[in-house]
Amino acid sequence: MGRVSTAFERAWEAYSEERKPSRHRKKWWNEDCKKVYQEMGENGGPRNKEMRNKMKKTLRVARRQYFDKQIHNMASDRKRPWDLMPWTRERKMPAVEAILDSEGNSCNTEEKLFETLHNMYNTADNREVDVSSMYKEIEEFKERERVKFSVQEFHDALKNCAKNTAPGPDHVSWRLWKRFATDDTVCQFVTKIANACFDTGYWPQHFKQSISVIIPKPGKPSYDKAKSFRPIVLLNTMGKLIEKMIARRLQFESIEAGIIHPCQTGGILQRLVEDAAVALTHHVRTAWAKKKVTSVLAFDVAQFFPSLNHNVC
Repeated sequence: MGRVSTAFERAWEAYSEERKPSRHRKKWWNEDCKKVYQEMGENGGPRNKEMRNKMKKTLRVARRQYFDKQIHNMASDRKRPWDLMPWTRERKMPAVEAILDSEGNSCNTEEKLFETLHNMYNTADNREVDVSSMYKEIEEFKERERVKFSVQEFHDALKNCAKNTAPGPDHVSWRLWKRFATDDTVCQFVTKIANACFDTGYWPQHFKQSISVIIPKPGKPSYDKAKSFRPIVLLNTMGKLIEKMIARRLQFESIEAGIIHPCQTGGILQRLVEDAAVALTHHVRTAWAKKKVTSVLAFDVAQFFPSLNHNVC
């Protein structure tokens, strides 16, 4: 893995370039717009009515093609049509607020800001946790032979990875990995690494490298408190890809062995959230048939991430 990490690093240094996009830049601008703009400059500029109309038509077509493509990607490829909803809402100016510490003082330096966020997200680091009782409640199952990962599992794990997510420290995005996957040699190479990790019980250091980013939680009335933000970790994508392969395999084995509770539906293969809704509806209507009053109690764990002891996890 050391050579792979070095190869990624050298490729990034050799072929990447730093860009400073203009604030007037438009995402829908394409080569056709550029050609017509140059042609208009060579033929009298905007004062030429014919060229001006041609430029307007080209811009109109470019905008429509760009947004049609975005709608198709959200609705078909990513299967997230609800991402289109913000387009219909009022555009608000971005608000800039200073984050306050526990005493209500503004965090005006990077050191103070880091201290405030660190205290917020790592409050359980030094908390002692007795995990012995957890293991006693876990039923032991008969050990089974592990089947090695296949190239098909590599493709299945990569298929649903979004192309627009941010990469990790090695700068290799899912878009690049989907190009790499067209080469069978690369697929076999990654599959061999996944099997080697299982056989040796070793997780390479390259997979542990990460970048932590603090992003705002949506829909908050104010962003002057640290709890209005949440951390995300950007890992190197090869490690995430192998983690996806492992997760899919564990889910398959767990469902086959009956380890996962039948009422657990969220994030489980072959189970839908609709199943939980149907079961809930069944219980409610059964109670109604018996002339009973029904109610649903839902709960959420407040400050879940800061409450975790990551040394245990």
